[in-house]
Amino acid sequence: MSIPLVIRRIEAWEAAGLIDPETANRLREAEADVQPEPEATAAEAPATGAGRGFGVTAVELFVYLGAGFVLAAWYALVASTDPTFEDAPARFATASLIAAIALGVLGVAIAGRDARYRRAAGVAFLVALPILGTGIYLLADTLRHENYPSAPTNALVASIVVLVAALAARRVVPALTTQLGLAAAAVTVGGFAMGWFDAMVFPRGVLVDYEPLPLDETAALVRVLLSMTWWWAVAAVMAVLLIILDPKPRTEGRTRLGRIAVGLTAVLGTTSAVTIQHAWNADASIAGQSVLEPFIGALIVLAVSGVLVGLAVKRQSVGYLWPGGLGVFIALTWLNAEYLAVESGLWIALLVEAAVLFGVAFGVNRMGRRLRPAEPGTVAG
Repeated sequence: MSIPLVIRRIEAWEAAGLIDPETANRLREAEADVQPEPEATAAEAPATGAGRGFGVTAVELFVYLGAGFVLAAWYALVASTDPTFEDAPARFATASLIAAIALGVLGVAIAGRDARYRRAAGVAFLVALPILGTGIYLLADTLRHENYPSAPTNALVASIVVLVAALAARRVVPALTTQLGLAAAAVTVGGFAMGWFDAMVFPRGVLVDYEPLPLDETAALVRVLLSMTWWWAVAAVMAVLLIILDPKPRTEGRTRLGRIAVGLTAVLGTTSAVTIQHAWNADASIAGQSVLEPFIGALIVLAVSGVLVGLAVKRQSVGYLWPGGLGVFIALTWLNAEYLAVESGLWIALLVEAAVLFGVAFGVNRMGRRLRPAEPGTVAG
């Protein structure tokens, strides 16, 4: 649906008293900034229902599949040159870098053509990113394979290079595929950076009789708080990269995907932090237990979910609502497993879990309908 029609609808809602002038102005600003996805021309429209929603034709799907076999053949050829696999890391590092460069050059070469070529360029970039990261990691590991502690550093360096490449790819072809690649790269950098910092500050990776060094209660609590803060910071950086710095004209699809990625990072990162446990070889009174009480951890996850729901209402976007609903589900499921299941028995816990699922699904669906007035052919972002 065209932007002028949207503006007319907003003016009609305002005139009918359905929305106040302030809300109407916010909607006009949002619609002026977020453009609808470009529609495929009649010549580019899918001949079948395959790929509906992305405009991918059956021919394109077969081309992508064929390209996948070419890539597999390339790695099979490299593997056949070294039957003993004695020099496998160096060979596969070189093969991965060559493949990533070839895909990147191909993407740049076809990015300026019609919609089908732009889609193919986005797919090429998306496939090239993990191959590039693998090649850099294997190459660094080959150069310093004797130094085990360098492995976290190698992974971090490789992920940073991939993030830079993902930003460049999104700049060349602003599309859902490159937006997805950038989101995945940002999360990967955040995870590897947290793992590297964790290994440096809390040396749990140093094995003593094949057991990790345990942390006392204070150090373990600090580790939880640092991890939680870190993932919130990663989510904030992702919001800048995926939403604020998204090239114009922005599309509803990329904006929605960016908000979903930010919300999922906040919810799942917080969950991973609040569920950290003491080592099994720690003091007998705390060994294997969660550093935080499950009740406190669940409340923190619910608080993050509440912030996301608030953002969903403020931005009139289901992109934040879905991760918020997931956070509510995770928190209530955790409370059910830790408290109710132990006291009431399995069958009651299962019924409660079903009620949680029904409730979250109903709540997200009902709120999603209220966030943005339904329009034919539109989807709330």
